Formats: sequence, structure tokens, C-alpha cells
Amino acid sequence: MELVQDIAVKAAVARQIHDIRNRLRMSRDDLAELSGLTSEVVEDLEECDYDGSWEEAIQSINRAFHYWFTNVVLPAAQMKPDDYSVKVVNA
Repeated sequence: MELVQDIAVKAAVARQIHDIRNRLRMSRDDLAELSGLTSEVVEDLEECDYDGSWEEAIQSINRAFHYWFTNVVLPAAQMKPDDYSVKVVNA
């Protein structure tokens, strides 16, 4: 019974990682780079096929999500149209 509960918890965490990563518009490579994990580990976590320490991996992933949100998403959301509009420059 404990094994079934463990699998269910890991599956729920795997879905959360995948869903949050996609909502933040991060690639697996982005998440891997910022978390210090490899892309393969991120894939294994999302597919509930990871053999390492889930607790350590989740901590690394949460730090990466926080960094991405704070340093990528928020600054982009605060941009004004002039900040992301290409202007013609006379040569």
C-alpha cells in the first residue's frame, strides 16, 4: 500500500512540474539550466521515472521556477509597447 501512495505522490508532483513549466513557458532545457539538473533528469521527473532524491530535485526546481518568474516573467510583463517594438533607424 505504501508503494502505491508513493507512486501517486510522485505522479502528482510530476504533473505539477510539467504544468508549471509550461505555464511559465519554460523549456526543459531552461529548467535544467536554472535548476542545476540535466534535461534528462527533468524529463525523468516529469515522467515520474526519476530514481534520485525527489526532495532535493523539487527544491532545485522550485528555486529555478522562482528565478524564472522573478527575472524573466515579471520584467517582461512590466514592459511597455515601446520596449518591445522595433524602430526604424536612419543610417
